[in-house]
Amino acid sequence: MYRFITFAGVYDTRMMEIWNTKVRLKVQIFLWMAWHDRIQTTNQLKRRNWDKDEVCKFCGVEETVNHLLFQCPIARVTWCWVRDSLGWPGAPTSITNFQDLFLMHGDGDRKALMWWVMAAVGWALWKSRNDLVFSNIVIKSPKQVAYKSFGLMKQWIKLAKKDGAMKEAWVEKLTEEMARW
Repeated sequence: MYRFITFAGVYDTRMMEIWNTKVRLKVQIFLWMAWHDRIQTTNQLKRRNWDKDEVCKFCGVEETVNHLLFQCPIARVTWCWVRDSLGWPGAPTSITNFQDLFLMHGDGDRKALMWWVMAAVGWALWKSRNDLVFSNIVIKSPKQVAYKSFGLMKQWIKLAKKDGAMKEAWVEKLTEEMARW
């Protein structure tokens, strides 16, 4: 009865992919919130009459979800590392661009891997930003965000059952590229 009452008649398959990604629940919630422009960036806080700085703490530009996760120089360097490591045709520049590049085509396993990478990079960027905003911990190099992403992926491999071998291969490629950085 509950499903009948709450079912709106349309499933958002992309959001179902987020919930099926083998990462921690709080990271899944973060991804969902990012995709719906709900994470607490300064742009979002401004809508709620926040009267403090409205700029990215990393670079001084207006902070939006797309800026924080894809366009900030720290994010761009991190995504370029992922692109070069995994042989992607390009690095994503926005949520829409990520969807167009990686989620529109391919099978479910490939999409799951893309969400897994997005979760690691996005969460590492978010945590690094929050460390700066709330604890005044400054990152010395974009490499630190890449290492955080890499560490998260290594932890999350343990959650994988069916695509663990592919994830391990991707982590190996990321490790090799990290050594060349």
